[in-house]
Amino acid sequence: MKINTFSTPPELGKAAGNIAAGLIWQTIAAKGHATIISATGTSQFKTLKELVAWPGVDWKTECCIIDFSLL
Repeated sequence: MKINTFSTPPELGKAAGNIAAGLIWQTIAAKGHATIISATGTSQFKTLKELVAWPGVDWKTECCIIDFSLL
């Protein structure tokens, strides 16, 4: 397992968003579509901001967001 540490939340969000977008892009290229599940909450905002800004991801992608406050 590779463990990365970051000094600030924006650095972490950018890295996580880039990793996720790359995996989504690879899945779309291989299968023609992708389905993702994303957590909610303010801790995820920076990651989601980076993710949707990543070029090459067709946002016809299906996304399911889990809101644990409803459980």
